[in-house]
Amino acid sequence: MLLANLLDDISFDDEEIAIAEIVASPFSKEIRIAMQRHQVMRDHESSHPVTFAVLEGSVRVQLETEESVMQKGDILFLERDVVHHLEALEDTILRLTIFMC
Repeated sequence: MLLANLLDDISFDDEEIAIAEIVASPFSKEIRIAMQRHQVMRDHESSHPVTFAVLEGSVRVQLETEESVMQKGDILFLERDVVHHLEALEDTILRLTIFMC
């Protein structure tokens, strides 16, 4: 059994996005991303499928051909190798799940 809390010990950083691995298993990784308002995670991609869930705040997600604003409670699924860009519209906490299989 693996038990962890996504909301424990959250800290925002003025200089960089705060990324913390919360739980890892052979099948997935749960990552918490804390972004201050206006922080940007420039174009990047994952070699695995991922989901983003907004726990607090809001974030703009830009893909090559579309853009969306995610609010608290929203979940987004991306296939592997999809280039995306994130911008926090306010202080935001994201749950990122990386599917390893």
